[in-house]
Amino acid sequence: MSSRYTIKGIVKQSLPVLFGVTIISMVTGASFEHIFTTLITVIPVIVIILPAFIHLVGDISDVFSARLSTMLYKGDIDYNFRPYRLYMLNALAILTVASTGFIFISLVGNFVSLLVFNNHEPWLKFMFVILISGVLSVIILIIIASLLTRFTIIRQLDPDNIVPPITTTGGDLIATLLLIYLTQTFLL
Repeated sequence: MSSRYTIKGIVKQSLPVLFGVTIISMVTGASFEHIFTTLITVIPVIVIILPAFIHLVGDISDVFSARLSTMLYKGDIDYNFRPYRLYMLNALAILTVASTGFIFISLVGNFVSLLVFNNHEPWLKFMFVILISGVLSVIILIIIASLLTRFTIIRQLDPDNIVPPITTTGGDLIATLLLIYLTQTFLL
């Protein structure tokens, strides 16, 4: 049995990654506190949208990471992601699911905001901001997941111990930055 499938091997691979992503999460939360306070007072629907938005980005990146490592383990693709058609088909399927989710989140968020805050945000602009920031986040995370998966395979590490925590935490940071930037650019 390979040492990467022992308790010691799994802990050795996982702990440094988990410690690193925990520090990144804390720094992200602390640095965005002021920006969130400003955005929430101007656009209260952010309070409703942000948790679901970040959660969806993280879930989507985890699904892609899992699909990628499964395809590699089963031999459906090699570590250079050949055949590219299968790799791209999965990436496009993930983007389609994500886009549908982002549109749903923006519609529900606007409806709840109307009920709770009596807030009349320009819903089409808001949907555009959510959709674009979400899709860009997912594209970036597909690239990161692909590079990290390839790196872990070459280094004979288990991608399931390394890639999902990094893409989930990276997704929180990337999605939040893009959402804040596009919200400030198009809605303020």
